[in-house]
Amino acid sequence: MDIKEKRSAEEAAFHKAADEALKDRPVEDEQPKAYADKISVLGTTLSQLFSEYERDRRQVEERWLEDLRQFRGEYDPKTKQKMHPKRSKAFLSLTRTKVKTISARETDLLFPANGGKNWSIKPSPIPELDPTILEQIRAQYLQQTQEEPPDELIKQWINTEAVKRASAMEKEMHDQLSELKYRSIIRNVILSGNLYGTGILKGPLGRSVTVKRWLPHPQNQDEWVPIEITKLLPYCEFVPVWDIYPDMGARNPDEMRGVFQRYTMNRNQVYELAQRPDFNGDLIVEYLKAHPKGDVDYKPHEHDLKNLNDSNLSDGSFARSGKYELKEFWGYLSTDDLAAQGVDIDEDQLGLEVAANIWLLGPLIVKAVVSPIEGVSIPYHFYYYDKDDSSIWGEGIPAIMRDAQKLFNAGVRAMLDNAAISAGPLIEVNMDLLDPNENPKDLYPFRVFQREGSGIEAQSPAIRVESLPSYTNEFMGMIQFFMTAADEVTAIPRYMYGDTNQVGGAGKTATGLSMLMGAANVTLKDQIKNFDDGITVPFIRALYFWNMDFNPKEFIKGDFNVVAQGSSSLIAREVKAESLMQFMQVTNNPTDMLYTKRDNTLREYAKVLDLDDFDLIKDANTVKIESDARLKAQEEEQAFMRELAMIKATSGGHMEPNKQQAAAGAGMRPDMQPLDQEQLQEEV
Repeated sequence: MDIKEKRSAEEAAFHKAADEALKDRPVEDEQPKAYADKISVLGTTLSQLFSEYERDRRQVEERWLEDLRQFRGEYDPKTKQKMHPKRSKAFLSLTRTKVKTISARETDLLFPANGGKNWSIKPSPIPELDPTILEQIRAQYLQQTQEEPPDELIKQWINTEAVKRASAMEKEMHDQLSELKYRSIIRNVILSGNLYGTGILKGPLGRSVTVKRWLPHPQNQDEWVPIEITKLLPYCEFVPVWDIYPDMGARNPDEMRGVFQRYTMNRNQVYELAQRPDFNGDLIVEYLKAHPKGDVDYKPHEHDLKNLNDSNLSDGSFARSGKYELKEFWGYLSTDDLAAQGVDIDEDQLGLEVAANIWLLGPLIVKAVVSPIEGVSIPYHFYYYDKDDSSIWGEGIPAIMRDAQKLFNAGVRAMLDNAAISAGPLIEVNMDLLDPNENPKDLYPFRVFQREGSGIEAQSPAIRVESLPSYTNEFMGMIQFFMTAADEVTAIPRYMYGDTNQVGGAGKTATGLSMLMGAANVTLKDQIKNFDDGITVPFIRALYFWNMDFNPKEFIKGDFNVVAQGSSSLIAREVKAESLMQFMQVTNNPTDMLYTKRDNTLREYAKVLDLDDFDLIKDANTVKIESDARLKAQEEEQAFMRELAMIKATSGGHMEPNKQQAAAGAGMRPDMQPLDQEQLQEEV
C-alpha cells in the first residue's frame, strides 16, 4: 500500500468514526425549533462548504503540529513511545534558532530603526487632477495674466499637485499604521510564515472608534470640557493559520473562491456583536437563549495544542462552558442568494456573483453584506516562506530542515548515551564467590571484598571490571556535519546569528565576514521579495483604496501607485555602504580632505548602518568651536614660551621671588642658567 492509499484509508476510517460519534449526539444539540424557520439555504450551503474546507485541511494541520513541536524542542507522542526509558531523550532545537534569526533579520530590514518605511506612495506616470481644481487654477492664471495657460504649464501644475497629494496620502497612511501598531502585527505574520510556511494578515477593514478630546468651552475659554468624537478608522490584524480555512482547491490566494475564519467567543463577546448595527441582533439574542451553555465543538488540533502546554495538567479535553463558534466567510456569492438575505443589490447586478462578507452563528446568518471596499474582494494577504506550487499553503523552516534536525538529535542522543556508559567502569560480580555479608553495591575508596571458593573456583575472580570506550570525538564530528547540513538546506548559516567558530580564512577578518554576510543575504532578499509581493503591495494598496472610499480628507486623494521598498532598499543599502567605505578609504589623505565634506560622508555611512539616531557625528558649529579653542590654547602656549624665554635671557638665570613663583607655578625651574645670544635666538 503506497502513501496515498494509506492516507485515503486513514481518512475513511476517520470519517466513519466521526459519523459514529455524531450519531448519538444529545437532543439538546439538535436544531431548536425556536429558530428553525430562520435557517436559510445560503446558511446551510456555507456550513457544508466550511465542513469541506475543514476536511481538506486536516493533513496540513498534522504538519503544522510537527513544525510546532520541532520549534519547541519536543518529540511527538509516537517517537516518545519508541524511546527506551533509560536512554537519552535530549532534543536540542536548531530549528528555533534559525526561525528566530531569520524573523528578526526580516523585521529589521522591513522596519528600520530610524523609523523608515518599506513602502511609498507615488503619483501614476500620467496623473489626473480633479477637473474642478484644474479649472480654478486656470481661472486664477487667466485673471492674473489675461492669457490662457500653455499645455506644458498645465502638465506642470498637475504633476506638482499630484506629488503634493501623494505625499499627504503617504503621511496619512503612515500615521494610521502607527496607530494600528502595524510593526507588532507584522512581526507575528513573519514568525508564522517562517514557522508554518504561511503568515496571514487581514485588512484593512473599518471600525468606529470613540475618542475623547478636550476643547475650550464655547462661552468660557478658561474652562475645558471633554468632547467624545466618533470616527471611522482602518484596522488590520494577524490571523493564526489555525483559524483560517481557505479554498483548498486553489493554489494561490488570487484563485480562491472563498475563505472562512473561525472564531471561538464567550457569551459576552457574542452579545457585543448583537449591539452592532451591521449584525442581526435579534437573531443573535434568540440563538443565545436557545444555547445558554454554548455550542462550540473543539477541533482535533485544538486538543493537540492544549496538550502541548506543559503547564496544563488536564487530559486535553475541553468543556463548552459558554463558548460559541462563529464563522466569517469572505468570497464570491450569487446576488440572488444575497438578495434573499435582505442585502441591497443593484438591478444590473442581479444574476451575477459579487464579493461578499457573511457571518454564521451555528446555521444562522447573522450578517450579510457586499464587500465594502472597492477593489478589495477578499481582505486576506499571505506571506510564504517557501511556496508550495501544489497547494495554497507554504513550507516553513521546520519542514525544510526536518531530516537535518532529526539526524542532529540522533547524534546528540547517541553521544550522550555513549558518554553515560563510558563515564565509569562496568563491574561484573559473581555473587556465588562473594561472602554472603558483602554488598557489591557498597563501593568506596580502598574497599576490600571478602570472598569464598576453593580449588578451581578460587582461580576465578569474584569481581571483574570492564571499561567501555568513549566515542565522543567521533560523535562530535557527526554532529558538526549535521549542523552544517542544516545550514545548507535552510541557507541560514550560523554566522548569521553570531556563531563564527566554523568560519575560517578570510572570514576571520571584519571585511571577510562582511562578504560572507552579504552572500547570506541573497536568500534573505528573496524572502523580503516574497513579503513585499504577498503583504506589502496588496495590503498598502488596499489601505489606499480604503482612504479613497472612506477618508473625508479630500486633499490627500488622487491617482497613485504603491511602491514596495523592502528588497530594493536592502540591495541599495549594501551597495551604498560598500561605496561609502571605499570613498572614505580613497580620500583619507591630506590632499583629498581639502576637497571633501568628511562630516557629510560620515553621516551618510551612519545612516546606512542605522546609527543616525545615536547622534554620533558632530555638527559643523561644534567642530569650529572646538577647533578655535584648540588654536587659541596653542597660541597662548607659544606666547607664554616666548615670554618665558625672554625672561630667562634678561635675568641672567636669576629671577625675582614673584617671578620664581610664577615660573614654578608654570612648572619651570627657577634656577635657570643665563643664555647667550645664539641660545636666546633659538628660544625666541
